Amino acid sequence: MRVRFRPLQCGFRIVTIDGGGVYGISPLVMWKYVLLGLPFGLRLSDYVDLKVATSSGSIVGAGLVIQEMEPDECIDMFTNTAGKVFQDNAACTFLFSVTFYRKILRQWLYGAKYSRDCLLSALQGIFGCEQLLKAAADPKSVNNVRLAFTMTNLMTELYLRRNYDDVTVGAHGDAIYNDDGNIKLVDALGDACAAPTLFEPNNDRQDGAFAANNPSGVALAELNRLSLSSRRMLDFSISFGTGRFVQEDLQPSPNCFSWLCPQWIPRLGRSVLESFSASRNYQRLQEQLTVQERSKHHRLDPLFVGRPIPLDAGKAVEEIKHLTEEFIKHGLDDQVVQDVRLALVATGFYAVARSSPTFDGLTGVYSLNIAIVSRWNDDAKASFKLRNYLRYARFFVQVTARTLDTIMDAQLQPSNSKPHNINSET
Repeated sequence: MRVRFRPLQCGFRIVTIDGGGVYGISPLVMWKYVLLGLPFGLRLSDYVDLKVATSSGSIVGAGLVIQEMEPDECIDMFTNTAGKVFQDNAACTFLFSVTFYRKILRQWLYGAKYSRDCLLSALQGIFGCEQLLKAAADPKSVNNVRLAFTMTNLMTELYLRRNYDDVTVGAHGDAIYNDDGNIKLVDALGDACAAPTLFEPNNDRQDGAFAANNPSGVALAELNRLSLSSRRMLDFSISFGTGRFVQEDLQPSPNCFSWLCPQWIPRLGRSVLESFSASRNYQRLQEQLTVQERSKHHRLDPLFVGRPIPLDAGKAVEEIKHLTEEFIKHGLDDQVVQDVRLALVATGFYAVARSSPTFDGLTGVYSLNIAIVSRWNDDAKASFKLRNYLRYARFFVQVTARTLDTIMDAQLQPSNSKPHNINSET
């Protein structure tokens, strides 16, 4: 009888971040809140194996993964970057403002409201000028997160820029995956954030939100491609949204212009907006999953009350941050956050067999020595905090012996919480 278990690196742990201009601050605030319940002093790279981001979420992903910033540090970076790239729109509405006419002229000539050079200059101040995307991390190291940015060409076909080697280069359905990691990191970020009307495209590359404003489906497709060689399965997928505004009064006030507008026009407009809605895209993905698969998928997407804020309102970042914090206090489901935290902790372990199964002919029972191993780095401080966190936790291991192999199902149940599968063959 032989023993069959997953490789030591176990399953994939995925995090995705939606696009949304200045709303990219919201996932950072949510991630900071999630970490407050996990006082281990660990970084994103300790919890995640693959991170896929769209638009401004790419800047957030690069800050957390490549620069290994703490959440507060990344929040300050994003706030400062938004202030440098997006000028205050209120100051530009003044009729005699030079900035106002400069933006009008640039948008007329280039189809873009802001200069790409301004965006790249701000990014270079953070990530440097010459750093290559693939040189930003060693793709063979188990401690580094695989990072991918989404972008589209002018035909809205999807492209991915990765900091790791692709397994199978080519088309996947309607999406085209471009494995060009030899590009500079700041250029890759500039392409991923080049939203139409805001920035001019570079080499026919523009904002990835047109094809994948919620990149969860892209991440699953990428998982299937990576699993062709490593045979790794999904442990969890956490999707961070950039927030949605809901109106307190859903009935629009009547006016004379509504009678002059054909009814098909607003219906068409709503349909177009729905096609780009990150929440709707995620809902479509959920509808394609089985009940068992859905248990591995989590989404944190804040709801805001009030009037929507423009995507390029650089000085509104603090307001969006405040709205997200208010949602966490009054609107966020605690059970959703607990499920996310439990997934992050439980999948940090894997079960291994320390011996081959032995059969006792007198009792008719197979015996097998099993060890529960942490995937995290051997850090004394983190290990001490982890032991305190798991002081009253229990591991449940069930082994099924078959003719040709042995299958093991292991679960972790912290105190006052439900059990969660850890990395083991099921």
